[in-house]
Amino acid sequence: MKRILKMLAAAMAVLLALTGCGTGAKTSAESDAGQSDKQVVLAAPRDLTPGEKDGYYTSLIMQVWEPLVLLGEDGHAAPSLATSWEMSPDGKEWTIKLRENVKFHDGEPFNADAVIANIERVVKHSPKKSPFYTIDAKKTYPGLDHTEKVDDNTVKLVFSEPSPTAIQRLTNFGSPMVSPKCLDENGDFATVVQGTGPFKITEHQQDQYTILEANEDYWGEKAKTKSVKVLSMPSSDTRAAALRSGEIQGVLDIGAIWPSQAKELVDSGKFEASYKPSTITHFMQVNQSKEYLNDPRLVKAMSLAIDRQMIVDEFYHGFAVATSNPLNASELGYKQDKPKYDPEEAKKLAAEVLGDNRISLELLVPQYGIDRYPYKEQAEYVQSALKELGIDVEITILEGSEQMKRRKEGNFDLSFHTQGMPDGEPITMLKVFMGPDNGGRYDNPEATELLSKAAAELDENKRIEIYKELQELAIETLPTIPLYHDSYLVVHSKDLKGYEATSYGVTLSKMYLA
Repeated sequence: MKRILKMLAAAMAVLLALTGCGTGAKTSAESDAGQSDKQVVLAAPRDLTPGEKDGYYTSLIMQVWEPLVLLGEDGHAAPSLATSWEMSPDGKEWTIKLRENVKFHDGEPFNADAVIANIERVVKHSPKKSPFYTIDAKKTYPGLDHTEKVDDNTVKLVFSEPSPTAIQRLTNFGSPMVSPKCLDENGDFATVVQGTGPFKITEHQQDQYTILEANEDYWGEKAKTKSVKVLSMPSSDTRAAALRSGEIQGVLDIGAIWPSQAKELVDSGKFEASYKPSTITHFMQVNQSKEYLNDPRLVKAMSLAIDRQMIVDEFYHGFAVATSNPLNASELGYKQDKPKYDPEEAKKLAAEVLGDNRISLELLVPQYGIDRYPYKEQAEYVQSALKELGIDVEITILEGSEQMKRRKEGNFDLSFHTQGMPDGEPITMLKVFMGPDNGGRYDNPEATELLSKAAAELDENKRIEIYKELQELAIETLPTIPLYHDSYLVVHSKDLKGYEATSYGVTLSKMYLA
């Protein structure tokens, strides 16, 4: 028996020497494919997999489905399932080359037919609601006449008018690609979403958890972890406690951890933080159709009375960027600004409008802001700042859906909200606040003209100059009151390696437990 044990030990030593040469030996938790067998457990402040009736089924950050193009670090479109693209000289046609030898999770091929089926789904069945971004053909493919199959790996989008920014509108949530076989006749999901990403969904319990499994047939670099469980934990305190107890190894999603909690956890020496400027901006929207609020001087007074840098420093511990610009650094042509804080000028302007009168306004605060951000403290600060102007603010906390309903109906005075970029086209974002259908009832003919001009300009450099004009106009005329650009902030245990924040999401497929 001893002889057998010695022989086994010798064989094992030889094996370790061979596998360890140059690259290091595999750990017991590492598979032959270089994947960790240890399940990673993460927590998010909401269910990132809303399911069958959602336009996307699950968020882009889960890396289950992929778009044709991603939003690149420089604001330009970057390859994903599309490898290259070309616009015709008149701007009416876009020819898109597709990645070859890619399959959906159900084994169906990703090709030109699948792309056309996905685009037709959006055209026929939009708008489709989602807590991420509404799928709407009028916004994603304005002026689209038809889509042509050039060959199995090439499609052509043909527009009735020049569409120079079409490829930017396809970025991220602008072009979700799923297997046509997982969709029903209404454009909803008949099965679990079948994407092309490095992970696929194997189990989902609504508002509880989603289990992801590595896609072994992924066209790119395989996920480094075989299994990931993403828990839904609405309370930030619960997520922080779960990190401390070891129940979870990290947090996921925008607003997943309060900056104060991140600092405390990192200071303990047991955790690491990663953050990156995100595509999300926080605003206080003003209903400019209401009495007094329809006077630009009072809107400007409120903006000048708010110390945005104090909000960033005190409530966000520096994990944000103070701003009065509705666009952020993720967009083409972004123009950095330095927001003004001048309480004395604010009082002077407010007095010109109100005289000796005091007015009462209601500030709507979404519950998700309380769950994910220090919105309660932020609201109380704004309440205090505006009181000095003769404005008494009543704070009302509402569920996000109810708050959105009231904003859409125009049944509000002031409202906190976040706004992200559904795609990489700056005009999409600017139209939300400056276009004719903006929720704040802002009306500016110059803005309308510049928006139309930018949408039709074929020369990118000239178009960027128009974006800058629009930003300058927004900063001056305040169609809304931007407060700060958010950072994508995550905290994780030191045992979780390769876990880094991106501008929208994390490096989910690169993480593994050591």
